[in-house]
Amino acid sequence: MQTMSNLDYYLLVSELQHLVGARLNKVYELSTGRFRLKFHKTIEFNLIVDLGKRMHLTKFIEESPKQPPSFVMLLRKYLENAILKRVEQLNFDRVVVFSFEKNGNYSLVFEMLEEGNVILCDCSYSIIQPYKKEDFSARRIRPREKYLPPPVSKKKPFELQENDLVELKGKLVPALSKTVSISPFYLEEACARAGLKFDADPTKLAESGKANLVQQIRALVNQKPAPTVYYEGSIPVAYSPFPLSKLSRLSARKALSFSEALDEYYRAKPLTAGKPKVMNYEDKLKKLEFSLAEQSNALALFEKQAIESRKKGDFIYGRYQLVEELLEKAMDLKKKKVSKEVIERELNAISSRGGLKVVVKENAFVLKTPENKE
Repeated sequence: MQTMSNLDYYLLVSELQHLVGARLNKVYELSTGRFRLKFHKTIEFNLIVDLGKRMHLTKFIEESPKQPPSFVMLLRKYLENAILKRVEQLNFDRVVVFSFEKNGNYSLVFEMLEEGNVILCDCSYSIIQPYKKEDFSARRIRPREKYLPPPVSKKKPFELQENDLVELKGKLVPALSKTVSISPFYLEEACARAGLKFDADPTKLAESGKANLVQQIRALVNQKPAPTVYYEGSIPVAYSPFPLSKLSRLSARKALSFSEALDEYYRAKPLTAGKPKVMNYEDKLKKLEFSLAEQSNALALFEKQAIESRKKGDFIYGRYQLVEELLEKAMDLKKKKVSKEVIERELNAISSRGGLKVVVKENAFVLKTPENKE
């Protein structure tokens, strides 16, 4: 399945500029890592985001969970009814930032690399809360850390020069992909337009061939969009923000926008891993052997446990900064090897600000809510 690349996000961000000035009505997490942002600007717009895979406006509205997760509740607290001030791509990378204004300025950063992440930042790009906490050699994605985008070592396509091709070794497309921030999918198109084979030896390219190739790579960024979906029979197999010479053998349909092309492609491509399981009737009957009473009792128990767990989680999540402070303080006190009583006193001095009580146990501490529940 095709996933969106740097170039796709570059052209999508340009297309999304019409959303600037819109109000963010609601944020939903439809399933793990799949978000929907509902905007309103004269009419309603829905942005679907599958972390690490795709981002675009959609006309297919999935049912949202009745009880939003804690991270979504936090986003709503800061961003519900906020005005979108800016949409931008960082460093020609798969990182898109939505900047909002609501009693202050906030940024919602979507990192679409690999498994992806969503990071809520304040006006100075101090992280308020990420969807996932991550640690890398060059940066940390954690509350109160300064947000730093992923480091980029490759050339942007509009910066590429002929002398950047001198050191290329191996097959042409893989070698290019190590040098310039364009995916192999679109580098193949640049080679096709330049009349070069994808596996050509770059050391044997004539100067005119290098010049033409650089020109074609730059042209990918500057080309006027003409979004296209490619089909084999009735099945969509690829998309592009412009027609592709390398796929000219396939049937194609022009879309009115890049979002429409993406929506059409991904609508036909399940994003969940694994193949659907097919059951015969005997399997289905075996699955229904449990009595209705047993199912009802189990459901009631699960619902009760879920409500209790959700209440606890939401209470703690609403005080995430306080909890982070408690953890850091506890680690500091442990290093100093102070007594249990001192640790408990110091931690309760912090926890009392959020209506929590700390009870220190061996190698752990327990947080209790005002209802005296752990």
